[in-house]
Amino acid sequence: MLSILFLLSLSIGLLTLISFKSDSSNKEDLKNTLSLISKDLKSIFKNLKNLLLVVFKDLLNDSQDSIQLSNSIYSEEKAQEEKTNNNTTMNSINSLNQEETSVPKDLDLAINEFSPEVIQIINEEEEKVA
Repeated sequence: MLSILFLLSLSIGLLTLISFKSDSSNKEDLKNTLSLISKDLKSIFKNLKNLLLVVFKDLLNDSQDSIQLSNSIYSEEKAQEEKTNNNTTMNSINSLNQEETSVPKDLDLAINEFSPEVIQIINEEEEKVA
């Protein structure tokens, strides 16, 4: 496909050159047409350059926006996680303070997590060892 396009443009260029070199009555028309083609090609390349600049700017802005968006999402998640951690820590401290006041001093705090039957078996085993 590209070879056909290349051969077509080469043949048009050769015919134009031959017509331009010969003494023909259409020489002025050829000059006008060639100048219009030259202006159009310059305009096409200028517009392509502008298009590429806009696309690259857009890509850079999108990547910066996505970086800023991911940074803001990360900071929001981090703040939410810290808030949750602070809440759970405060709840744990409050519950430990309540347990300390309600549990006798000689009873281990970890034992409170077991059922009363298991606590009774542990106490019996401790008495056997002692």
